[in-house]
Amino acid sequence: MTYSIIHDEILHISNEYQGVKRLIDERIPDWQEVISFNDQNLDIHFKTEGPLIPEDNGKIPVLILLSNPHPHSVKQGMFLSPNRIGRFNPFWSTLRESGYFRALSDISAKTMITNQYDSPFRIFMAVLIAFPSNDPKDLSYIFGRSISCEMVKAGCRSLEALVTGNSIKHIICFGRLQYDAIAQCPASDGYTSVLERGGLIRSKVRFALDADVYLTFPTGWRFLKENKFSKTEQLRGIFNQIRTLTKKETSMENKEGKIFQKTWFVLHQQNLCLQNPNLIGFRDPDEWSKIKKGDLVVYYQAGQRKLRGLFEVIESGTSLDPSFGKGDFSPNELKHQHKLKQIHSWNVGFQQDRARQLSFHKFLKVPNRWDHKRVFPLTAADMKFILSCCG
Repeated sequence: MTYSIIHDEILHISNEYQGVKRLIDERIPDWQEVISFNDQNLDIHFKTEGPLIPEDNGKIPVLILLSNPHPHSVKQGMFLSPNRIGRFNPFWSTLRESGYFRALSDISAKTMITNQYDSPFRIFMAVLIAFPSNDPKDLSYIFGRSISCEMVKAGCRSLEALVTGNSIKHIICFGRLQYDAIAQCPASDGYTSVLERGGLIRSKVRFALDADVYLTFPTGWRFLKENKFSKTEQLRGIFNQIRTLTKKETSMENKEGKIFQKTWFVLHQQNLCLQNPNLIGFRDPDEWSKIKKGDLVVYYQAGQRKLRGLFEVIESGTSLDPSFGKGDFSPNELKHQHKLKQIHSWNVGFQQDRARQLSFHKFLKVPNRWDHKRVFPLTAADMKFILSCCG
């Protein structure tokens, strides 16, 4: 498996091609290893980075959104790499000192993709504009306003696919360029003064109204004597807010007042429900491991297309019932199991017209087959809809 986040893109320049070449040479002196030119087709070939999509570990997805790649980082194969004299980018110390990130090994694309760090968050990383430069302001100078605006639009389209496809509800922008591009309400001109006073700048995302975007200082910002402290406190405040909002969205109380942190929609073959309605079993250990003791499960009986109840997971393990699935499945095929305790008993039809109302459904490529998956996360809005269907 490759863990590279570097890929190639092509930009066609129909007008002012020679002038753009000259300006790239002027403003990006170290372009040779990341940019090349096709004079015959008037194309610029360039290397860029991202997005960095971490493996799913069940933690809160958060997207770190940067402006555009730096050529030196592209050469090294990772966002915000050490500079030419080996000094670490201040972003990583700000992230660490926020108290929400502790690297377990040297920072690299592989360690971030495989979640080799302690954090309550699953950290995605991306850039708004794919073209590399030493300073994002150079792009308007090099390409002009029209092409620069098209670059931003293309970046927004890519971000929409990334955010909606990975159910990302929280985006942190390290700089105003990317914040204004995706926020419903752009930042004011004096936004750094707001941040210096400890204010929180937040908006809904234009293309994903269930997602929030936050603005913080650019990674290299240092226009204040206590800039390190200000950047760390600002990021810590954003992370605190994200955790608070996530708990409100995902927690649910049963009639006894107990709080459940995660709720799952689980499909099960119809005969399994008849065999033992208080047990669920999985072929895929990755799907099984998403669900933890203390979580809630909405049990969907496939075939019958019915919701059969709301359950609490009270025990997890392998072969809790070695005979589970006998007659329909091979021995030990469903050995990854969770034992359930019923909270509500239902026998309610739930056809595709209702299933389409659930937040995850719009991302399914083959809805009638549920993409051959068995476990899907539910939001508080999903649960409100399900409960309304079940009376």
